[in-house]
Amino acid sequence: MHITNNWNWSVKRSGLTFIFVLLAIMFFFFAPLSVDAHTTIEKSFPEAGDSLEESPSMIDIWFLDSVEIHSGSFKVTDQDGREFETGQPFVNEKDRRQVTVPIKEDLPPSRYTVRIDVIAPDGHPLTESYQFEVEEPEISEEDMFRDLRLEKSNPEDGVILSSSPDKIELWSTQPAEITAFGLFDDKDEVVRTSEPLVDPENPKHFIIEVEEELNKGTYTINWYAQIGDKSKNGIFYFAIDEVTSLVSAERGSTGLPSLSFGSVGGKQWAHWLAFLGLLTLFGGTWFDVVIAKKKGNQTRWKKVTLYLYGLSMLGLFLLLIERRVEFSHLIWTDFISLRFTWLTGLQMVLLTVAYWFVRKWNKPYLILLGLTVLLWTLTGHSASLRYGGVLGVGVDALHLLGVSIWFGGLFALFIMTPKEEAVSWLKEAGKSFSRWAFWSMIIIILTGIWMTLEYVPTFTLESLLASEWGTMLWVKTVLVIGIIVLAYGQRRSIKRMSSTRVRSFFTRFKMELIFGALILMAAAVLIDLEPSAAEQGVYPQKAVQGDMEVTVEIDPFQIGRNDITIRFENEPELKQVKASFFMFPSWRMENNAFPLGDGEYRLTGNFLHGAGTIYMEVEAIQANGETSIFPFRIQVPGDMPESLREYAR
Repeated sequence: MHITNNWNWSVKRSGLTFIFVLLAIMFFFFAPLSVDAHTTIEKSFPEAGDSLEESPSMIDIWFLDSVEIHSGSFKVTDQDGREFETGQPFVNEKDRRQVTVPIKEDLPPSRYTVRIDVIAPDGHPLTESYQFEVEEPEISEEDMFRDLRLEKSNPEDGVILSSSPDKIELWSTQPAEITAFGLFDDKDEVVRTSEPLVDPENPKHFIIEVEEELNKGTYTINWYAQIGDKSKNGIFYFAIDEVTSLVSAERGSTGLPSLSFGSVGGKQWAHWLAFLGLLTLFGGTWFDVVIAKKKGNQTRWKKVTLYLYGLSMLGLFLLLIERRVEFSHLIWTDFISLRFTWLTGLQMVLLTVAYWFVRKWNKPYLILLGLTVLLWTLTGHSASLRYGGVLGVGVDALHLLGVSIWFGGLFALFIMTPKEEAVSWLKEAGKSFSRWAFWSMIIIILTGIWMTLEYVPTFTLESLLASEWGTMLWVKTVLVIGIIVLAYGQRRSIKRMSSTRVRSFFTRFKMELIFGALILMAAAVLIDLEPSAAEQGVYPQKAVQGDMEVTVEIDPFQIGRNDITIRFENEPELKQVKASFFMFPSWRMENNAFPLGDGEYRLTGNFLHGAGTIYMEVEAIQANGETSIFPFRIQVPGDMPESLREYAR
């Protein structure tokens, strides 16, 4: 009986134990648990509720204890639920309670939630969240004006509509006041419109009602927007049914230039004196040694050479003074290191050594004088790689030698003519010199043509006359033609020379010398003018990128309204073609081109802003979204205004 009772109690106790364990297991798996984290957050940056003026680059959290982190410990989302990418969180080794979370992208203005899920040292999780805000930045009036531009329009720039629109809509990047609005047809007549109205729901949206039916053709929209006391304007174009030209039928033309001496100053006079003295001295010495064989009036020639030496030194010295005044802001060591300065100084040294120490030896004297002349090729336009480089220097050297032998020989022939036996002297020396003069003139003309084509690759008569450089070149050309006519008459006179014709011969001789001196003055002016002012063209003639070839044609090629035709060869399907223009210092313009079909696009309107260099980019956007950019340089003939030249310096 006792054994039975003990056995029954053991069975009961085992059953109770089993039931208790089973209930405990069920409670562990199915009962809701509420466990408090055994750490907490002390502080954060940004703090909860913070309003920041700019996006933070990282988030810092300080915990009560060091914590364990994992890949999902930190998440940053905006008010729309968009999650922003964060970098790998890291622990501060000096204070392991601090965890830093890098933010990989800028957070735009919005309210942000930071979700935190870390593990405390005792293994308990800490799940927390807090919010901060990135505010809309306060934009100053200056910043708003700087950002102000036309964001979009309806009709769009460069679109061809099938019917007349009943309104024009503009969207700007900043709230502004439209102070002026104009809609013009292709005859430049104003189309009636309402005053611009601001959309009450969007201060950047403006609506202009069109009060009359628009005929087919191209239309110009000109708008002015103001923020504070500053205003900007813009122009864009659309067409109805077909694209018509905005270029007036009465195109402007360049008439004969009004010659003035505004470009002749101290520097030009100094150049002229140096040219006149040095070229005449070298050419005259060449005549004396090589052509006349030291015959003729030597006494008179020796006296004149002293004046020519003095004239040359005076001109070179005045050039140095002019340059020193121009570069007065430079210290002397920097000024002396300028190529023009030390080359001019070297010319003065060579000329002095040649005249005072080597003159009694004919060949060394000629060589030193020739070197002194040729140093000019290293300081003029020809020294620039843009204008021929080494080849340009060589051609310029031939040009200078030709001018020296022709003009200096002409002057020496006049000076060295003896009073007695003048007729026989002129027949002998004049006949010999005429051959040298003929070939010198051939060299002058050929090298002059080469340099003109090198300096100005593309030009027209109008583009030449539109610039001071081109105008002075025409003056020089006319004088050379006059010299050729006189020289032809003089050459015939030498063959029939007699005592009765000497007087008239010397009268024409003086005219030749005057013409020659004027040519040297024209050269002195040309050396300080910019040849590109006479240039007219688009470079490159054809731009290639991949399989696409693009050409640009401009008509008329002058400041004002133009038709710019852009042609694509081997073009893929293009969605849009844009053209942007830039001119120093700050003029910019961008417009969409009208599609005309067969790879041809056109811009019509005011695109050649002013004389000088305009940089153009043609942007071709393909149907698949790929973009190709073709750069061009447009050279507009004419002289840049002095204000811009000063700005450029």
